[in-house]
Amino acid sequence: MVKWIGAGLILAASGFWGLVKAEGLARRRAAAGELMYGVDKLETEILYGKTPLPPALFRAGSSMNLCRALFIGTAEALEKNGRDSVGEIWKNQTQELLMGDIIDQEMGSALICFGESLGNSDCQSQQKLFSLLKGQLRAYEEKTRILRDKNEKMWKFIGVGAGCALILLLL
Repeated sequence: MVKWIGAGLILAASGFWGLVKAEGLARRRAAAGELMYGVDKLETEILYGKTPLPPALFRAGSSMNLCRALFIGTAEALEKNGRDSVGEIWKNQTQELLMGDIIDQEMGSALICFGESLGNSDCQSQQKLFSLLKGQLRAYEEKTRILRDKNEKMWKFIGVGAGCALILLLL
């Protein structure tokens, strides 16, 4: 009886582990879409609305969930701290997204490069910068979609399969 309870717990734990890994793939896909929306909104605020950077970042990040810290955190740090540059603050916020495993290193590098030039050039250069980042975001979004479609079921099956294998080894 105790063996079967233990086997059930092992199967549940390994199945949950597989679901968590699969959810990470879905979360990255959602973050890519959120970033695309936020960058579009930021571009509109800066280039067309001529909004100063901190309020533009607040507006762009106001309707986000996963990537809210990048926009809102940068805006708050800019308002509080006049010593650090926009690039440094943006880099720190991007690294928090990287540590939270919301984006991968490739997208993190692209966001850091974008942040270093944010607010430091004329309108045409800013527009080119936004276009470049949006192109990278589209490619990243497609990559995350493909990875999720390809690997989501695999992680779920690996979790359950590993649990079954462990149960067979222990019984």
